[in-house]
Amino acid sequence: MRRIRYGNRDIHYDVKRGKRKKTVAIHVDADTVTIMAPKRLAEDEIRQIIEKKARWIYERQERIRADSLNHIGKKYVSGEHFPYLGRQYCLEVIERAGLVEPVCKRLGGCLQVSIRPDLRDEPRREAVKRALNDWYRKRAEIRIRERIPFFAGQLGVFPQSIRIKEQKTQWGSCSRSGSVRFNWKIIMAPQSIVDYVIVHELCHLIYNHHQTQFWEEVESVIPDYEVKKGWLREHNFIINALS
Repeated sequence: MRRIRYGNRDIHYDVKRGKRKKTVAIHVDADTVTIMAPKRLAEDEIRQIIEKKARWIYERQERIRADSLNHIGKKYVSGEHFPYLGRQYCLEVIERAGLVEPVCKRLGGCLQVSIRPDLRDEPRREAVKRALNDWYRKRAEIRIRERIPFFAGQLGVFPQSIRIKEQKTQWGSCSRSGSVRFNWKIIMAPQSIVDYVIVHELCHLIYNHHQTQFWEEVESVIPDYEVKKGWLREHNFIINALS
């Protein structure tokens, strides 16, 4: 792992080279930076690029860390914000007499959760959390199933089965039998990221690996797929959100 110094912090970076790469791409996450570079680009030139981008990298890492903290340790109270398709929605918790189960619905820029008025402390928090999780799962089910036929038609494939569930470490997966699975939490990401994950898994119906042919297939539908991959690396903390 290489590093440069910016202010009082070390910026650690790794370099990956590709035969098809013609330009340099920088992918930033909370602790490391990955440089996607052309095969023949000199190490000194790469280092110079990192040094020129050091301030941007530093600020981006700070923002990623702040976003990560914002996604964990939620209290599930009015005023907190939760993402849906890349947009932040303000949580509004209201009490409603006669309610058996908590209910969540989207109203403009709010996610409104209705709960029983007798709930307090941890039971109240768990009720709000359960309502939000159920709402996200249902929206993910609808949105992903809506998008799959469009991309499947472009690729000339169709999965044997589709499942939307919680996955501990992955955004999606594809089995050898042709079943595709998607992590419902991807619905928190922008639509373009959701589309990339769908295309990624559908391409595994053609190529059961991550070699050149696979990425060329992905690129045929998502030309800037490397940007989408970078976004997912930067926002991997979403997988632990609402857990």
